[in-house]
Amino acid sequence: MTLIFFSYILTFALLSLSLVAGERTNARGITRDGNGRPGPGYWQQQVHYRLDATLRPGEHRLDGAGTVTYENNSPDTLRTIFWHVYQNIFRKDSEARKVYGDLPRSRRLTEGMTVDSVVVEGQLLPVRVHSTIMETPLVHPLLPGGRIAIGVRWWYDIPQQAEMRSGSIGNDFGMCQWYPQIAVYDDRRGWDTTQYMGYAEFYTEYGDWQVAIHVPGDYVVAATGMLENPADVLTAAQLARYNAATSDSTIAVIPAEETDAARSGLHGEERAWHFTAQRVRDFAWAASPKYVWDVTKTTQGARINAFYHPDERTASFPFVGAAHNWDVGAQLARRTIEFYSSRFGPYVYPQATVVSGPVTGMEYPMLVFVSSGDAVTAEMEQTMIHELGHEWYPMMIGSDETTYAPMDEGFNTFITSMCVANERGGNAMFTREMSAKFGGLLPPNDERLFNMRPLLRAERNGRTQSLLTPSYQMPPSQYGVTVYNKTAAVMMMLRDVLGPDMFERAMKEYYSRWLFKHPMPEDFFHTIEDVSGRDLTWFWHEWFEETWTLDLAVCGVTNEPSGSGWNAAIRLRNLGQAVMPATVRLRLADGTAKDIRVPETTWMYRRNATVRVNDLPAKVRRVEIDPDQILLDVDRLNNTSGLPNVDFGFGLNLLNPLLYPLDAYRMNLGPSVGFNARDGFELGGNLTGSYLNSDYDFSLSARYGLRSGIPDFTGSFTTPLQFFSRNLSTTVKGYRLDGRSGYEWSVDGIWRQPKDLLSSYARFFGVSTSIFSMAVKDARYLERPTDWAMGDLVAGTIGLRYGSTYSWGRWDVRMGDEFGTVWSSFNYVKYTADARLDASLSGGFRSKLRLFVGSSAGDVPPQTAFSLVQASPREQFESWWFRTPWTTASLREHLRSPGGGNVFLSRDTTGLNLASVNLELRRGPFVLFADAGVLSDSNEYRDVYSDAGAAFVLTFGGNAAFDVDLPPFGIGFYVPFYVNDPTRPKDDAFAWRWNIVLGVRL
Repeated sequence: MTLIFFSYILTFALLSLSLVAGERTNARGITRDGNGRPGPGYWQQQVHYRLDATLRPGEHRLDGAGTVTYENNSPDTLRTIFWHVYQNIFRKDSEARKVYGDLPRSRRLTEGMTVDSVVVEGQLLPVRVHSTIMETPLVHPLLPGGRIAIGVRWWYDIPQQAEMRSGSIGNDFGMCQWYPQIAVYDDRRGWDTTQYMGYAEFYTEYGDWQVAIHVPGDYVVAATGMLENPADVLTAAQLARYNAATSDSTIAVIPAEETDAARSGLHGEERAWHFTAQRVRDFAWAASPKYVWDVTKTTQGARINAFYHPDERTASFPFVGAAHNWDVGAQLARRTIEFYSSRFGPYVYPQATVVSGPVTGMEYPMLVFVSSGDAVTAEMEQTMIHELGHEWYPMMIGSDETTYAPMDEGFNTFITSMCVANERGGNAMFTREMSAKFGGLLPPNDERLFNMRPLLRAERNGRTQSLLTPSYQMPPSQYGVTVYNKTAAVMMMLRDVLGPDMFERAMKEYYSRWLFKHPMPEDFFHTIEDVSGRDLTWFWHEWFEETWTLDLAVCGVTNEPSGSGWNAAIRLRNLGQAVMPATVRLRLADGTAKDIRVPETTWMYRRNATVRVNDLPAKVRRVEIDPDQILLDVDRLNNTSGLPNVDFGFGLNLLNPLLYPLDAYRMNLGPSVGFNARDGFELGGNLTGSYLNSDYDFSLSARYGLRSGIPDFTGSFTTPLQFFSRNLSTTVKGYRLDGRSGYEWSVDGIWRQPKDLLSSYARFFGVSTSIFSMAVKDARYLERPTDWAMGDLVAGTIGLRYGSTYSWGRWDVRMGDEFGTVWSSFNYVKYTADARLDASLSGGFRSKLRLFVGSSAGDVPPQTAFSLVQASPREQFESWWFRTPWTTASLREHLRSPGGGNVFLSRDTTGLNLASVNLELRRGPFVLFADAGVLSDSNEYRDVYSDAGAAFVLTFGGNAAFDVDLPPFGIGFYVPFYVNDPTRPKDDAFAWRWNIVLGVRL
């Protein structure tokens, strides 16, 4: 009896504690059922906003006030309210800047959003702000089923750059994240108090809106919701045109001749634009005195508004001429809305607005921001289609995009590809005018396959994440290719698994079940399985939970006669972890083709399979797996029988890195031009080849000297060593170039631990080894023969590198060993250690520090000796800028190649042992520097060389665009106003000097 009584007391205590802590319960039953539907106990909070905003363009300031009504539909008692104050990301002390340092999409600083007051029933609530999250404890608890009206007043300075999805450019304002927004409280984890870190987006509650926006009289406002007072803000003629919108035409409510200067007389006035919106999860708006306003309607009656500048109506470019641009924006938006409505569920809102900037490429309910467009690329068209797709995911289907971005950006990237294909077919990356004039010169540019290219490279190199990884736990470098590209490819494979009709039916059911609700990934999974009647556990596991790869291969085909026909045995192999059904196309000897389907169960218990096909009319000549390139197959060179596909082209090959084929080895023959002082101009050809612009990378160049009649050639082959480790690669190269010849074989590896929200740093470890040969064959090519010793230099190298990146900067250490081999004319050894630190300081300054130590012994050839001034002659040989004299002798005296001691002396100084320190203080391109070093041919250092000065430096690259690696390159104008050279004591320490450094110095 005592035990029972004690259990009652304990249970009562636990229940009381849960109520005090505001814990969530399932008192109303199951919130989400196992079939993917909202359960009988599903609940969702509602937030209704009545806001009044005043834009002050001259001050770049917004003042706001309003009432927020919060409905507690949960079974929980709430004792505090959490808010998002997104503008605080622009503060210098924001959480995002603490974690990431300089934000990738914002370098602007403001004081963030100031909340002057939060009031409930006349009582001022305490306000606690931590970065982008604000907490306001309530005076009285909000009980289940209760509602509360909260008065709020705030203001902030608008960033004078359209960064981080908000801001202004000139007189154009993109007003996003412009108000304190109550956070989501859901049945899964209660309050969402995730900090806004910049690259993932928003999770918000649904509600109704009444918004009054006060702007100068000459401003035009585009916004979420319906304009309720058009008669107050439009002229009579504009109002008539506004009301005349139809689905079969585009009408200019405000034509170009009624914008900007034509509105200047209204500037002194103030007008209020009133908007209402129901069942939306956010509200955004844009304002400008320059907007042209076009309007049309969908066949279902939704109003389509397009706002843009007059000069964006059309675009032009040399050789292309005039191209349609925003003049067709309203109709493009109409077709896009109608396409998505027919495939993925009806568009339920009364209007959709597309706006050209100042924010570019961002989505909100009923309003999306799009780029200005140009005459060459289809950026405007594709951006508009993509951003309008977000009206489905996540605007109408309100997924948690902060945590599960694939359900937002990934699903939308998939439907974008389908809409682009419907709109433009397989020629989608360029404008229609560009394609019409130069289509024969442009490679295939299907939008879906364009997105597959960086994804396949990332998959091959292990640089993608699980799709269920929370957004802020993904390394920023892997976020885009995982969230956008990988999810879209996985959705295309899901469509292939289910079949187009069943897939479309399931997606519409997902829309119907979760319209204006908050689905989680498992709700999507269960819905698809429920509608299709299939167990897809294997699919979700390998493509959403894991990071497995797929690699199906054709091993061979055997033909056997059978009566009047032929039987074929197709031998296949799965070299990856993932399993998938696949279409296999058989090309027969009589010119016909036959498709067969290999189910996913083929691979579930074995890796090798033989598929038999009987009664064929002719022999099978060729077998191809997945001819439509649906599967995320990481190696398509083995997808065919016989030799791999080869795609051959001619020309400069400028677009190959972006538009290379996915199913073929790409080769290109183009011209090659060189120059050196002895041969003059060299003309020849360059043959290149690669798979996915990274693997099996081959180059062969041959040129003929017009002055000397001497040929030069270079050849190289580089590829990752996938069978050992995806982090290893090898290179083989040989050359006869500018009087020198040689070869090199190297193996390089780098292992990275990328940075995410949960780690304070990213780190990497690299290792390299090589053997190289270099010999001078013709000394007449040498500008300074004393820098080169005759004989065969055959050496080996070993290198190690380790480093870390933090929010405040980065550091790394490099150690190397170079030694002559038994085949070399030189018996020597060199050791080097190089440590670098790059740290951010206050006020936008950065400091860079480099420490270098080198020691050598033996018969060190001068071409590889340590230099106090710059890189060794052998290192300079790798760059055309320094390999051959191409400028006047007077200019060459001022050119420097980064390396060695990096001390600015008037002449090169070499030795067996070297130690140096380099320091730079930077702000933007402006640099103050100081260097010091010692050099010796023994173990004793006596003289110290030093310098100090100022520089202007520009650095390019150092990142990847479209997954094409862009190594850093710098060009700097250095003025060392002080130089101490003990070997030249008569030189003035202070004097006018200048140097141009080509390359990255620190």
